[in-house]
Amino acid sequence: MIGKIDLSDREIHLEAAAEAAAANESLLLELLQGIAPENKKTQLRYNCFRILEIVSARHPDVLVPHWNFLVDLLKSRYDPSRYSALHIIANMVTAGKDGGFEAIFDLYFDLLEEDNLPLVAHLAGLAGKIALAKPRMQSRITEKLLSIDQTHFNNERNELIKGYAIESFDEYFEYAPDKEIIAAFVKDQIHSSSPKTRKKAADFLSKWSA
Repeated sequence: MIGKIDLSDREIHLEAAAEAAAANESLLLELLQGIAPENKKTQLRYNCFRILEIVSARHPDVLVPHWNFLVDLLKSRYDPSRYSALHIIANMVTAGKDGGFEAIFDLYFDLLEEDNLPLVAHLAGLAGKIALAKPRMQSRITEKLLSIDQTHFNNERNELIKGYAIESFDEYFEYAPDKEIIAAFVKDQIHSSSPKTRKKAADFLSKWSA
């Protein structure tokens, strides 16, 4: 607990806590420690992540000094910490306040090869807004998303992840230098074994058919 803010409170006001953290380095540090692998308290971890997610979107500049800490979370073997870092870093990249995303590009996107379904699915879904924020990296991001078939999941889960990739492609397709390759990938998903992925593919093709 910092001041009057109980970070373990199920009823915590997330937005108010985020604004407080943006102006209070001690609280910010408490939140960062809350998403570290050492913290195994589920409610505390969840609250800290949600608050930092808001901070990273609204006040990413205050997190830039802690960039290396977030990168170290990506390197950890504790999936909840990696999951938190993925989202926070994506917000910072989108806001143009990252601490050097290009240097950690492979570290970030190589997590697509992990065997944790929620982690990989969310990463595939976050890729689109990163591609919009970093146009020079779009071809590299496209290549990473097209490699989803090389993950360790069975076919059913692979097909589900492809749906998230289609959502990302939709976000930056208008500006993508590899439109034909992306379109071919999406067309293949019309026959996906996942109903959700089939629908996303159909919606994508309907939207971008021109």
